[in-house]
Amino acid sequence: MRTRILAAITRATALAAVSVLVVAAPSERILNAAGNATSASISPVYASSAGTRELEQEMFSMVNQDRLNPANEAETDGRALPLVWDARLAEAARARSEDMIARNYFSHVDPNGMTPDVYLTAAGIHWQAMAENIVIRSRVERGEAALMDEPRFQPDHRGTILNPQFTHIGIGIVKAPDGELYMTQEFARLQ
Repeated sequence: MRTRILAAITRATALAAVSVLVVAAPSERILNAAGNATSASISPVYASSAGTRELEQEMFSMVNQDRLNPANEAETDGRALPLVWDARLAEAARARSEDMIARNYFSHVDPNGMTPDVYLTAAGIHWQAMAENIVIRSRVERGEAALMDEPRFQPDHRGTILNPQFTHIGIGIVKAPDGELYMTQEFARLQ
């Protein structure tokens, strides 16, 4: 049985947005709003540059620092290990960020009703558990800070980052035409 926790999308300003989705098991089939089965397909529009790849690695380092920070040990029971970078998750995360820019939305559910679990499964990624954080900010450190600046011990962005059940991560950062960075973090415990 699939379980989802979807935090409300918050937008303090047009430049400040974050959202989180946690899924506990893969979906066999997803229906769109009309009740028709759909398949996951994202066409990249805004190519990531070498500079954004460096930003992805910077955020990856920040995530692992947050997981290993002794100040967060009570939330992880000391069980959160550093995440392993997964190129397939990063590719999926980049595609999600590109798609949000191209189709002008900010949500875990795309305009066709497709969710991250479907995208990952369609990409051939076999997972036992997955979660997605999305954030829009002008700088990576502001994005990671926004994700971590939430109540402790909650199923929110912070909780996703610190969740010891996840073993792998891929991060996709794409710069929008307005200069804002769309950042997607795909977390997984792979099969």
